[in-house]
Amino acid sequence: MQVSDIPTKNWQLDLNNTGKVVTGYDDIQQCIALILSTRKGEDPLRPDFGSDIWKWLDKPLSASIPNMKREIIQALQSYEPRITIEKILHELDTTEGKSNVILGIIYKTGENYTGTFQYSLKQDTTPLALSASYLPDAFLYFIEMSLEGGEVTPASPQNGFLSINEMMKWVHQFWGNFGNWYLLIQENKVIVYINTQLGASGKLAITSVTGELHAPFPERYDLMNYNVVLKKEGKRISPWPSEGFETENEALNFVSQQYKDYGKWILKDNYLVLIASEPLDGYTLEINLLTKGAFSSDFNEDFEI
Repeated sequence: MQVSDIPTKNWQLDLNNTGKVVTGYDDIQQCIALILSTRKGEDPLRPDFGSDIWKWLDKPLSASIPNMKREIIQALQSYEPRITIEKILHELDTTEGKSNVILGIIYKTGENYTGTFQYSLKQDTTPLALSASYLPDAFLYFIEMSLEGGEVTPASPQNGFLSINEMMKWVHQFWGNFGNWYLLIQENKVIVYINTQLGASGKLAITSVTGELHAPFPERYDLMNYNVVLKKEGKRISPWPSEGFETENEALNFVSQQYKDYGKWILKDNYLVLIASEPLDGYTLEINLLTKGAFSSDFNEDFEI
């Protein structure tokens, strides 16, 4: 590769791959790693380059954590002017009888890009970082993750999540042991740094469902049944049972069989949801109540009282 082939002036040699260069986000990540892993005085030509984070390694946590964060801020402000630190989070890793502070640095670049960098004083290798983007205004979210070619367990809920915050709450509870998770709201992105002993390859995927119809189940009283009404261009799609359904699961089973060509049907909280397999322009979905035995199978829906 010739220097003239590099499309940006911000680049450096890749320290992990001989003959290659890193640019953009990877360039910044490598610079941060170099700054924080270099002790001041180790570079004789630049004795002030690096940080003094290591000085706080064996100090009490109440003193070491705030001072580590201060050292990080000072070092990066001095030697990586392309970024502005937004926040530094910390966690204490006590697995396998060790005590190790893990610091998550959230920063912004001049192009208003938000990035993260995870640093540990005792880290021997760079952790695997997986990321996935999402659409902020979707109705439902599904998340999947695999490590070393196998799906992680437990599997995420089949009926998904109504919000990213709901999804992240579940992730921290059930997948928190896989690594450290970060939600970058402004970038509409989720990042996880996988614990190094769990694998060196993996995949994270978030599906944002926007092509859907949903309707809430109304409060049902005695002698009343649910009436599911799916229409196209104002005309009800057949078949439909004249007596309706006593339970939400009965309604789900019916639409999953009779209306399966329109997509996948699920129950989510108080909603019946159709995740479309085709465009839903002109389609509507509603659920109302029918009095049991009030109508015969010959009832004409177009009849107006």
